Amino acid sequence: EEQDIIRVVDMIEHKVLSGVHYGSVDNILDTYAELVEVAQENHYDIIGSPKEVLIKGFYNCDDENDYITEIQLPIIEM
Repeated sequence: EEQDIIRVVDMIEHKVLSGVHYGSVDNILDTYAELVEVAQENHYDIIGSPKEVLIKGFYNCDDENDYITEIQLPIIEM
């Protein structure tokens, strides 16, 4: 049902370029910029929205300098 909080959805299979950001999200755009640079250097085209996986965040860590966020960018080879 649409009202369910948790549900199963199908995702399109694709490769991702993955990187890890350490610390506050205040400067997470720097990590995104590095990932984009790596994508360009390796002839990858970013084909969709990024996904952020909060490994350590506000829900399980009191100090935002200790946050860990995995960033995944969906890619294809150009």
